[in-house]
Amino acid sequence: MNVYMLKDVEKVGMAGSVVKVADGFAINFLLPRKLAVKVSKKELPFFQAREQKVDTEKKVLDSKVSMVAERLKNMHLTLKKRVHDDEKLYGSVGADEIVDLLKEKINDVLTTLTEREKRELREKLNR
Repeated sequence: MNVYMLKDVEKVGMAGSVVKVADGFAINFLLPRKLAVKVSKKELPFFQAREQKVDTEKKVLDSKVSMVAERLKNMHLTLKKRVHDDEKLYGSVGADEIVDLLKEKINDVLTTLTEREKRELREKLNR
């Protein structure tokens, strides 16, 4: 049975793709959990075109993510903190301080992304 994946399922397929799975697997697992929808022979060209559109959107997003990653890789951050005489910190540098500094630095890059692209970027960075 051909199904159009609505969500990513490990070892089955990515969201936005048409995959062929066993009938029982589709009926008992994918369809009840709304992970996929059944695709008939008449609907197959529509879903294949939709799959190509999703692929091009993913390529565009990947290029934007790589652009942001490249800017982050080449970025140097400087935090001003108090130190002891032997140049040891009085405290520690917290993750929120680094995040705040990064937000200031890459704010111009993030303004070019849509909300959906920002969400997907956050998901990719969290992996």
